[in-house]
Amino acid sequence: MTTLDLERRIALTELMAVPDPPELKRGHRQRFEGRPDRYEMLPTLAMLFAQARLIEFQERAWYCSPSDSRHGEVRA
Repeated sequence: MTTLDLERRIALTELMAVPDPPELKRGHRQRFEGRPDRYEMLPTLAMLFAQARLIEFQERAWYCSPSDSRHGEVRA
C-alpha cells in the first residue's frame, strides 16, 4: 500500500466520522401517519419469508419422496 492510498483512507475515515447536519435528508424515506415504518418491519418480514420458504421446501421434499422408509409405502 502506498502512502497516497493510506492518506486517502485516513481522509475518508475522518470525513465519515463527521456527523451529518440535521437538515440533511438521506434517501427518499417518507413516513405517513398511522402507517407502520417498513424499514422497522424488515427483520420480521424477512423472517416470515424465510419461514414460509422452509415450509414450502419441506412440503416439496415430502411430496417428492419416492417412499416412506418407516412403512415402505410409496406416497402419491
